Amino acid sequence: MYSLRTHLDAVADLEALWQTDPIAAADLEVFVQEAQDDPWLLDRLSQNGFNLEGDPDPIININVSWWEALWRGTPRRNILRLKRWELERLGHRYRVIYMFEPAQLRYTILGFVPRAFNYDRRHPYTQRILAAYDDLVR
Repeated sequence: MYSLRTHLDAVADLEALWQTDPIAAADLEVFVQEAQDDPWLLDRLSQNGFNLEGDPDPIININVSWWEALWRGTPRRNILRLKRWELERLGHRYRVIYMFEPAQLRYTILGFVPRAFNYDRRHPYTQRILAAYDDLVR
């Protein structure tokens, strides 16, 4: 059975987001709570290219994709990003960055980050996410 946990760095991201963008923080927090109890949704979080936009249930209106440079890089890292279509529609551009451990069927949210960081490998968000990932897989 799948599980979902949140890294302390991501908890701090969400706490900071409550101060700067409470609409996004509330949406992301509800999404995580709902996902933790939804085996169908958890299964979709590892499916590159999964896209459900326009469903009557706004919780599952998501887009999932691998962080290509890390997924195909050396060393390969099982890191994905999730876009919430409801947030996009409202003009709040954040991504949920998470790792997947297939053997344990476990996801760990590594960060809630603004899309503007553009997945730049030198960006502090990327460096922090890679450090957390590497620490967890040791």
